[in-house]
This record gives sequence, C-alpha cells and structure tokens, in this order.
Amino acid sequence: MAMALFDRAPRSLLLTVIMLLLPFLRAAAAAAGCLPSERSSLLGLKHGVSFDAQRRRSPLVSWKPGSNCCDWEGVSCDSESGHVAGLNLTNAAIKGKLSGSLFNLTHLVSLDLHSNLLTDTIPASIGNLTRLKFLDLSNNSLSGSVPDSLFNLPALESLVLSENQLAGEFKEFSNLSTSLSYVDLSNNQLRGHIPRSVCEARGLEVLDLSGNSLSGPIPSCLLRSPALYVLNLRGNQLQGAVDPQHFNRGCMLEALILSDNHLEGPVSQNLKNCRSLEVLDVGNNRIVGTFPSWLGEMVNISVVILRRNSFRGPVEIGESLTSFSKLQIFDLSSNHFNGDLPSECFDSFISMVNSSAVDPLDSITSDGGYNYELTVKINGYAINFARMLAISYTFVDFSSNNFQGDIHEVIGKLHGLYSLNLSRNSLIGNIPSIIGNMGRLERLDLSGNHLWGEIPQELTSLTFLAFLNLSSNKLMGRIPQNNQFNTFTNRSYLDNEGLCGSPLSKQCGNLSPNTSSILPSETSDDSSSSTDIIVIALFFGVGFGVGVATILVLQNVKQRFWKKAKCCQYLASYETFVDV
Repeated sequence: MAMALFDRAPRSLLLTVIMLLLPFLRAAAAAAGCLPSERSSLLGLKHGVSFDAQRRRSPLVSWKPGSNCCDWEGVSCDSESGHVAGLNLTNAAIKGKLSGSLFNLTHLVSLDLHSNLLTDTIPASIGNLTRLKFLDLSNNSLSGSVPDSLFNLPALESLVLSENQLAGEFKEFSNLSTSLSYVDLSNNQLRGHIPRSVCEARGLEVLDLSGNSLSGPIPSCLLRSPALYVLNLRGNQLQGAVDPQHFNRGCMLEALILSDNHLEGPVSQNLKNCRSLEVLDVGNNRIVGTFPSWLGEMVNISVVILRRNSFRGPVEIGESLTSFSKLQIFDLSSNHFNGDLPSECFDSFISMVNSSAVDPLDSITSDGGYNYELTVKINGYAINFARMLAISYTFVDFSSNNFQGDIHEVIGKLHGLYSLNLSRNSLIGNIPSIIGNMGRLERLDLSGNHLWGEIPQELTSLTFLAFLNLSSNKLMGRIPQNNQFNTFTNRSYLDNEGLCGSPLSKQCGNLSPNTSSILPSETSDDSSSSTDIIVIALFFGVGFGVGVATILVLQNVKQRFWKKAKCCQYLASYETFVDV
C-alpha cells in the first residue's frame, strides 16, 4: 500500500506543477514572438499596398522580416496564445487593395482600417475571420457589394463600412449573426429595400443606413426591435407611412432619424411609447397634420426637427411645466404653421435659458445648420456615432411659415440660445431690445417680415454675434455702430428704406433718425420767408424792387433745384445699393 502511494504521489505532484507553470509557459510563448505564419500574412498585407514613408510616417515602417510582429506598430497580440488579435492602421495613408493574406489571421478580434485609401472590393474571404468582433473599414474608396459572409460572422458585434462607394441591392440575410449590436453602412450607394431579415439581429442597438438610395417602406419589425435605440435612415428614398402600430410599449428608441425621404402621413402618437426618445428628426418628407404637442410629454426629448413638411395650424404645447424642458434643437421651418408665435414655448425651454460654455468644435455651421453627436458604448468599447447627440448649443428655427403678431419679450429669457431664425413670416412690431440680453447668440435672422422701428442699440451687446440678417422689413433710423455690428455688410440691412448709416450708402448726416422728419417743414419755411421778402421788395419801387425780387427768386429756385438734385442723387445711389 505504501508503494502504491509512492507511485501515485509523483504523478499528482507533476500535474500540480504543470498547472502552476502553464500561465508562465503561455506568457513565455507570447514573449517569444508571434507565429511565423501570422508574421508572413502581415508582411503580405504590407507588400500588397503602398504608402509614402517619406511624406507621412506609416505604422508599416516598423514591419520588418525576422522581428517580433507583436511589437509592430498597430499590431496587438493575445497575451496568452501570442496570436495576432488586433490590427489598427487608421489614417495611415495606405493605398491599394485588401490583401487576401490579411484574412488568414483567423484569430483577429478587432480590425480597424478606417480613413485610408483602400480601393476595390471587400473579398468574400473576410468570412474566414470567425473570431472577429469589431470591423471598421469606413472612409475609404471600397466598391462593389457588401459580401454576405460579413453578416454571417458568428462573433461580429460592430460593423462599420460608412463613407465608401459600396453599391448593389441589399439581399435577405441568411444566418445573420445574432451578436450584431452596431451596424453603420451610411454614405454609400446601396439601393433596394431594407431586408426584413435585419430584424433577426435581436441584439441590434444601433443601425445607420443613412445617405444611400434605399427605397420602399421601413420594415415594421425594425421599429419593434427590442434592443434598438438608434435608428438613422436619413437621406434615402424610403416611402410610405410609418404605421402607428410600429411603436410598442417596450420601445427603447433614443434617436429616430428619418429625414430627407419620401415618407407620408402624420407623426404617430404611439411614439410616446418610446419613453427614452431624445432625438426626433423627420425633416424634409411629406408628413402632414398639426403640431404634435404630445411630444412635450416626452421628458427626455432634446431634438425636434419637423422642417420642410406639410404641417399646419398653430403651435401649441401642453400645460405641463416640464414640456420641452430639455429641448435644445427646435426646427419647424418651411411648413404651414400659423397664428402668433408660441410664446409659451419659450417659457418652457429650460435648457435654452441657462448659458454655458460651448465647445468650438460643436459650434453652429457656417450655413446655419447644426451637427449633433452621440458616443455609444458597446461591451465597454466607446464608439462615436456621428450626427447624433451630445450637443452643447441650442437652435430655434421657425422660418418660412405663416406666423403673425409681435415677437414677445419672453424670448429674451433664452440666454443660452445660439441661433434664432424667425425669417420669412408675417411678424410685426418692434425688435425687442431684450434680445440684447441673449449673450450667447451667434446667429440672428429676422428677415422677410414686417418689423418696424429702429434697430435697438442693445443688440450691440451681442459680442458673439457672427451672422445678422434684418433685410426686407420696414426698419428705420440709424444703424447701431459698435462691437459685432461693425463687421456686418449691407446685405444684413437690404430693403429697409428707412435705415441709414454705415455700412449702407445712405448716410444719416448730422441729424438723428428722430429729427430727419422735420426736413420738409424746413423747406417750407425757406420758401415762405423768400416769398415775404419778394412782396416787401415790390413796395420799394419798381426798378429797385424788381431787381431785388429777381435776385431772391433766382436764389430760391437755385436752392430748390439743388435740393432736388441732391435728393435724386441720393435715390440713385440707394437704388444701386439695393441691386448689390
């Protein structure tokens, strides 16, 4: 029995030692360098593309035969097995085709080649990367169709192929990876219908197919997807109405972007089931109906874009004090809304009341547009989803409607507002001087209305104001001269006959705008005085009187002619200014 114990002891002891040494053996294997076959595949990738090592340092410069590829720039290896697990060659000016040798790296988990000069098609052999979780080939010049094998990768979680020249029709997917959670195929040339089989990815959280030529209806199952919280179908040719039954009570949507399509019908009130909704963009479609005031019940709503549709009627919001309290972008432009400006809206815009510092990279674009971003996290990996949320400025656009009445002074409460556009309506009255308190305002457009009176001097307090348009109104008086107002051209004031002063060619002279109206009475006094002198002169004798009268009459005629000539000269110059 003692011998038996002795025989078993060495074997159990050996097994224990092996188990203890196994992590160190693996680490030693990894430290020894990557596998020769994988080094060869990476060198094959290097030789299959071109890069300018002199003009711009490329990570590929460090890739040399005989060296440990796990130490190469852009390459990461698994700490236990030593296999190449990650390849990151972003923005490296790599030009050429995707080499087939790349897809021999079957232990790759992450492949990121975005922002290069890659051309040609995506090889079907990419389906060999069965362990791949993250793939980003965006911002290249890849063409051809999207290989079916991509969607069948069993471990794939994130697929980003945006900003390429991929074309062809979407096909119904077979064996779609159930692990897919993030798909971005935006800004390509894809066409055809959105396949219903995309709904088989039950874990899909973000889907961006914007900027393509997709047509047909939006699959109803897609809007009922249990995990989907970002859907961007902007800039396609999608048609039909959004079925009110599409939005279930379990809707998880945070951003719904359907702008620049051919969608019809009203905005479904069932959208209230998406309680987490932050962004609603249905601009530039064929949407009809009245203003969806129930949106104010959605406590997280931050972006509402209804521009360029066929909405009608007055804009009314709910009586709740929290209605639209988080709103930051509100665009109702180019519809058929009417009635008075919704002053109660401005009272509710709590997020626009507070002024905060703005990131220069998030500022309003030069054409008056706006960008918005959202950073999403998938399994601990931060992914920037462009054009979504995380905006640090506010934007209100009610332009090109039929709003009437005055601009209410309550608008002056919006100290955090960065852009206000009320142009091309039928607004009347004075420009409220309290707008001068909106210290963050960068853009102000009140053109194409019936506003009258003087431009408030208080507007010169807007030291961030970079764009101003007050043209085509009935404004009068001297244009304020201070701070940003010294930078605006005459285009900011066109078609306001009563305005004068720089930068207009019409000058105010030494008279203030309030006293310019007395000029006609001065002329009448001159004429009356001259006439009195003529009558008196006639009493002093025919010869002397006629002589004096003749001189005075000629002086009076000359004075009137000079004033008329000056007037015509001014009018001519003003007409020239208007044509600019």
